Amino acid sequence: MHLVNARLIVERSPWTLTLSAENLFNKRYNTDYFSAFFAGTPTDVGFPNSPRQLNAKLSVRF
Repeated sequence: MHLVNARLIVERSPWTLTLSAENLFNKRYNTDYFSAFFAGTPTDVGFPNSPRQLNAKLSVRF
């Protein structure tokens, strides 16, 4: 399994724009998984990863 993260930075004095993405293709999987037998629950228990996150940041120097 491969996750893709990306970052693009554009600088024009006096400002900087940063665009970033984590889990760009929204790959879904369980970070932890417990079968019902071992968890002692009626069903299997799984904890999903974080979904795609897109971020933008604008900085100005003066």
